[in-house]
Amino acid sequence: DNPYVGRYENFQTDDRQRIFGKAQLGYDFLDNLSGTYSVSTDFYTERFGDRLAELSTENPPAYEESVYEVQEINTELKFDYTEQLTDNIDLTSFAAAKVRYETYDQNSASTSGGLSAPGVYTVENSVGRPGITDYFEEKMVYSAYGSVNLGYNDLVYLEGTLRNDWSSTLPEGNNSYLYPSISGNFVFTALDAFQGQDILSFGKVRASW
Repeated sequence: DNPYVGRYENFQTDDRQRIFGKAQLGYDFLDNLSGTYSVSTDFYTERFGDRLAELSTENPPAYEESVYEVQEINTELKFDYTEQLTDNIDLTSFAAAKVRYETYDQNSASTSGGLSAPGVYTVENSVGRPGITDYFEEKMVYSAYGSVNLGYNDLVYLEGTLRNDWSSTLPEGNNSYLYPSISGNFVFTALDAFQGQDILSFGKVRASW
């Protein structure tokens, strides 16, 4: 195609209207126990128009229009707990539950056999019966998860995590999946042998599963 045809005739128009945000409420039950509840959303509507002009080498001329509506809502309840167990050992932990809800809605239409009136880019101007796509999906995931971290003298850290999800898109009765993890950290530069030197400022060895 002539580059002017691509620039001024075969172009796409698009428009997106979007709103997103988050609200969170926190409360300290004790000095070492706090809770937070949060809600967030992300919602947008997007419209595309794609046209193929009669001047193009690709024939026949055509027009396609699509509208998408996408939404995601998250709610989470989380509790954080910290404790100095001994002079040398400290504990950091949390437990949480979350619900994620998603929807995706698509409506698309395209002309068939060309345009009845040249230069009029609408689906109604199709020579043949327009092609239609109408699609909708939704998904909900329930989650429960937590973490426990033990630290010793700012030298050795051991952390374990556990999470379980339940998905609405998996078969009923077999829609749960569990995944744990464990990791260890050794900050060897905290040893007495590394004090008073200016060669290595920080060093750590980490292993996880």
